[in-house]
Amino acid sequence: MIRVLTSLAVLALALSTPLRAETDLPLPACDQSLPWTRIEGAFFRQETSNDAVLLRGVNLRARGLFDVSFDDGRMPLHEVPQFTAEDPLLLKKAGVNFVRLPISWSGLEPYEGQFSESFLAQLQATVRELNAAGIYVLIDFHQDGYSKETGEDGAPLWAVVPALKKKLGGGPLPQHEFSLRRFSPTTLFAFKNFFENKENIQDRFWPAWKKVVSTFAQCPGVIGFEPMNEPVAGHMLNGDQLLQNFYEGALREMRTVDSRHALWLAADYFNFIFSRKGKREQPFDDDQIVFAPHLYPNINPLPNFQGGTDKKKWRSIVDRITGDYEEIKESYGSTILGLAEWGIRPQDKRAKAYLQAVHEMIYEKNYPSAVWVWKEGSHESWGYFDYQEREDAWQLNATSMKALSLPSVMQAPSEDIKQKLNFETGELTVTLTHARPGGKLRVYLPRLWYPKRPTLIDASGQRLALPSNESDQYLIEVPPQSLSGDLQVKFVNGGE
Repeated sequence: MIRVLTSLAVLALALSTPLRAETDLPLPACDQSLPWTRIEGAFFRQETSNDAVLLRGVNLRARGLFDVSFDDGRMPLHEVPQFTAEDPLLLKKAGVNFVRLPISWSGLEPYEGQFSESFLAQLQATVRELNAAGIYVLIDFHQDGYSKETGEDGAPLWAVVPALKKKLGGGPLPQHEFSLRRFSPTTLFAFKNFFENKENIQDRFWPAWKKVVSTFAQCPGVIGFEPMNEPVAGHMLNGDQLLQNFYEGALREMRTVDSRHALWLAADYFNFIFSRKGKREQPFDDDQIVFAPHLYPNINPLPNFQGGTDKKKWRSIVDRITGDYEEIKESYGSTILGLAEWGIRPQDKRAKAYLQAVHEMIYEKNYPSAVWVWKEGSHESWGYFDYQEREDAWQLNATSMKALSLPSVMQAPSEDIKQKLNFETGELTVTLTHARPGGKLRVYLPRLWYPKRPTLIDASGQRLALPSNESDQYLIEVPPQSLSGDLQVKFVNGGE
């Protein structure tokens, strides 16, 4: 008989209290309650239980960590949401167990060799609070257009080579202006010089990289580190090799201070938009590598990347792209492909078909994934929330929530996991291969999908209505008789 264990409502209640008390003692870099994970085959697995952890997440931009402001009188390029004590609770309610946290080199090291203590303190506090809510964190050195001085965010002014003769204006800027900045000759030249290590600028990045990695080297709730978001090297004839040289350097420098965490590596920006180049000649000599491309066929202007409102067309497109990505992943020697960014503006007429096609693929392939983005009041307001400018407040959008926060397995005591969701009825079918007897299946069953309460149906047809709880997460104990074979259960809306 399958048993439903004590619900997770107690945990949710505990998290509603202040996230940290004021004391004179220094706070640790991170919360230690989450188990260490390690890449084993196609999954991140908890080292203590060997359970597979299915990372379902979101990108979260936080004011102060995502740096688009200036100290010389220029206005910020756009407004970035404040990370609040309420966010971990809402993220958990949205079924998020994984946050990709973009940070800016310019905020960390505004002047060469001088690391901002306030930036590091905020980063540690944010990671600690997310971990305390049961959320793993990927720390991403983010950039868009190389630097806020040339594009939108990224490197500090001193790291723009050659030095700028004139500063650009401040914000706020419309979306088309950001696009122009990202591909300006100045921006492309800055990328070229970085990857060619002109004036040793790439070598001068490593202290910042190692500062962050070493700060969190003993943190089990950090799922890995990413040295550069959407690197731009594809405009150079030898760009693929230069990017791989950078990645080899990132791994080398990381392993001098951290032997455990995974290194997440993105695809070149031009490659993920226009082609699927980027294979390595030799795999990395490291088993903790995630190839982490982005999946935005909806922003590709070419006709063969347009699915309209047809889910089958979108599924064909994303299968074609991820098939190419799988080949690149294998050339890296990686066993995991992680979708570090994907998404669409929820109000887009193509959104339903595109989102369902990608979710369907994620269910089948168990890719770690992080949708863009949690809160965003600029750039066409992608995300879970609507920004109310007059009230300066964020309003959770129920339509976006239902489209992005789907029922899903979060942790499973098995060799493999198969999931299938009926998008019309909400029926979720879960099959565990060689499920460990007595192990705990953690599943997210949101009330937006199960307004009549979720009901579990086992292989014999027995039905069990699950108790309501604040987090919408449930622990299901695997029965002893599952030792010899697979375990299949279904979750449906309502009924006894």
